[in-house]
Amino acid sequence: MAEYLSPTQKQVVERLLQTPMARTEWPTWAMLFLVYGAWSATLYWSRELGLLTTTLLLIVSCAWFMSFQHELVHGHPTRHRWFNKLLAYPPLAVWFPYTLYMESHLRHHNDAHLTMPGMDPETHYVSSTTWQRSGWLMRGLYWQR
Repeated sequence: MAEYLSPTQKQVVERLLQTPMARTEWPTWAMLFLVYGAWSATLYWSRELGLLTTTLLLIVSCAWFMSFQHELVHGHPTRHRWFNKLLAYPPLAVWFPYTLYMESHLRHHNDAHLTMPGMDPETHYVSSTTWQRSGWLMRGLYWQR
């Protein structure tokens, strides 16, 4: 059950949910076409773009793809898990197979230790003990994450 800060906020949210954007999820669909289009176009024109430009564009496309996968895990743009899985299956960024990522990420959300250092598999926080024991290089790497 959703909790609201005030009755006014509840009314605003209910009104927003009736908008075409909320009903159709068009931003997520646009993201889908943009990500797959950018990735495909980059590969198609990779010879003309050169190695450095191609690499940089693929990095950006893969980062957006992973963001798109995250939306799919949370039930966007459709409520049909099988269809969302189909949308995410082309391995543009081979970080995790989609099903493995989905199971891990949903387990992360069902954990009472959400964002707890050492307990949440997706957190980038470290405990104060780990931080204190780390050298300057490791602290720099933690900070960069």
